[in-house]
Amino acid sequence: MEFDRRESLNSIPRRFGVAAALWFSAILHLTMLIILGFLFWREGLGTISFLGLAIVGLLIAYEHGLVRPTDLSRANTAFFTINGWISILLFATTMIDLLWNGMK
Repeated sequence: MEFDRRESLNSIPRRFGVAAALWFSAILHLTMLIILGFLFWREGLGTISFLGLAIVGLLIAYEHGLVRPTDLSRANTAFFTINGWISILLFATTMIDLLWNGMK
C-alpha cells in the first residue's frame, strides 16, 4: 500500500483499504472456482480435473488464511508462491484427465 501511495497508483487497497482488498480478492477467487467448475462440467472433464479443482480451492483458502489486513508479511508467499503451485496443479490434473479420457 505504501508503494501504491508513493507511486500514486489508484489501486483497490489504496482506495478501499487492505481489508476490503482481501475480501475482493476472496470474492474473485470464489468466482474463478465457480467458472472453472462450470467449464470443466461443460467440457465433460472427469474426476481428476474436479479433484484438482477441489485441491485448488483448498490452496486458495489456505492462501487467504496466511494474510491478515494487519499483517501482510506473508503476502508474497500467499499470492505468488501458492498461486504458482495452483497453476501447475490445475494444468497437470487437467492434462492427466484429458489424456486419461482420450485413451478410453
